[in-house]
Amino acid sequence: LLELEAIEKAKKELEKRDMKRAEKISAGSFAENITTKGIDLSLAEPGKILILAGKIRLKVSQLGKEDDPNSIVNQTFGISLLPRVGVFCEVLDSGIIKPGDKIEWE
Repeated sequence: LLELEAIEKAKKELEKRDMKRAEKISAGSFAENITTKGIDLSLAEPGKILILAGKIRLKVSQLGKEDDPNSIVNQTFGISLLPRVGVFCEVLDSGIIKPGDKIEWE
C-alpha cells in the first residue's frame, strides 16, 4: 500500500529536479498494488488490520522494504517510496475492490 498523498509529494519534489520524470508519476507508478487516499498509513504497525470495501481484511505484515537500485521504479523515476512509506499486508479475507471503496482501520 502507498498513500496517494505520499506519491503526490514525491512528484512535487521530483519536479524540482527532473520535470520529465515527474510527469510520468501517478497512482501505481511505484509498483504498489493499492493506492490509498485519506487514511493515515503512518499508523500502520505489524499485526494491525485494515478493512477495505467493508469486508476485505488485510493484516499489516511489514513496514517499508529495501528496494533494488536497479529496479524498474528506480530506473524510471530515480526514486523509490517503498523503503520509507510502503506498507505490506497479508490478505486475510479477499474480495474485489474498486477505486473509491472505503478503507479504514479495524
